[in-house]
Amino acid sequence: MTMNKLAVQIESDMHPHPLHEKIILAVPANEGDMTRLRWYADVINGRHHSRIQVVRGATAALGRDHAFSEHTLPKELSALAKSRSIGLLLVEWDMSPECLQELSELAADLDVPALFVRQSGFDHVRRVVVATAGGPHTLQQMWVAKEISDALHVPIKIVRLVRSVNAEAGHEQEYMEREGVVEDWTSHLLGIREIEQIATKDITDGIVQYVTDEDLLVMGTPGLFDTAGGFASSIPSAVAAQTAGPVILLHARRPQLTTLRNLFWGQLIQTGIQPADKREMVETLVNALVRHNQAPLSALPDLVERALRRERMMTTAVGCQAAFPHIRLPGFHGMAASMAICPEGMAYGAEDGSLTHFFFLFITSDGFCDEYLSVLGKIAHRMLRAGVREDLLKAHSPAEVLDVLDPKEPQAPL
Repeated sequence: MTMNKLAVQIESDMHPHPLHEKIILAVPANEGDMTRLRWYADVINGRHHSRIQVVRGATAALGRDHAFSEHTLPKELSALAKSRSIGLLLVEWDMSPECLQELSELAADLDVPALFVRQSGFDHVRRVVVATAGGPHTLQQMWVAKEISDALHVPIKIVRLVRSVNAEAGHEQEYMEREGVVEDWTSHLLGIREIEQIATKDITDGIVQYVTDEDLLVMGTPGLFDTAGGFASSIPSAVAAQTAGPVILLHARRPQLTTLRNLFWGQLIQTGIQPADKREMVETLVNALVRHNQAPLSALPDLVERALRRERMMTTAVGCQAAFPHIRLPGFHGMAASMAICPEGMAYGAEDGSLTHFFFLFITSDGFCDEYLSVLGKIAHRMLRAGVREDLLKAHSPAEVLDVLDPKEPQAPL
């Protein structure tokens, strides 16, 4: 099949995608795959009907020629996707490794997130399992997995795999103090309580031995497609070959360049405050957004109630004296944030009973927002440093806070 004969059809134009009104490019392997691909699209899209552009015949086209040139499918799809403002690539896994390799390279070229889905039905799924061995996109994996578990009404569990040789060499403790803590914070903020750490000599074997046919497995792949053997030699491919249940592989975008200075501008950072209770703290944070035209005054009561409703489900207070109130707002595009520092500290529901001093409020869409997850990870890495927290408590202005939280000079690793 030549590129000109690819049947490209816009199947739905009902609602804009929250990811800056972008649409989803879906690549089914067979005609019957679209029902479940559409289900995944709508879940990632905050339960809305998604604008989906379907590419038919991709398997046949990719199977004929795998050399890159201006006449190959990736180039054709790249031009199409750029003209249509694609925000997500959704691919049925039931293709050749060569097809999946080229589509992953397309996602990297477009710098859009991609989900590779191996479907076997949902009737038998009893649990969603996130298998992670660290990496910059683990937070995105957890978000996607949590949305799927909520939609299926099944529990979710994070399995953190650590190579036993690294544990013996002492790297396990270093990992736990850095990436592990950030993962713990994020899982808590997403409402995920079940986390298990497993030492294994081989990551593939560790995953295969853990999951069952009743698990929906979520994995991530920053760099796994870039191995010498491509997708065929990757860990996800090896795991899929040895398991029978549904599998989702997340290929995330490159880390976003959003700076905290661009996010917390003007007086969106408040220092030296001492609210009486949790409601007053949330009102203080939302009011800052209203004053900066980031939210309308008429929406203030609703935004406060949404934040407090989230707090009643599970406190957003995490470690290192920090809390991250979060409002998911249907129809909202982009991200808005404010920050406050409470020098005396206040009871905000931290599980260890400690006082909370640092508050970061975020408003995001109710769909996938990897920019929020990237910023959350960036802040968490800074807040892990005791020196950063001490300096923040001494800051008297937004400029001083940003010099500590988002220093202009490169910082040494933790």
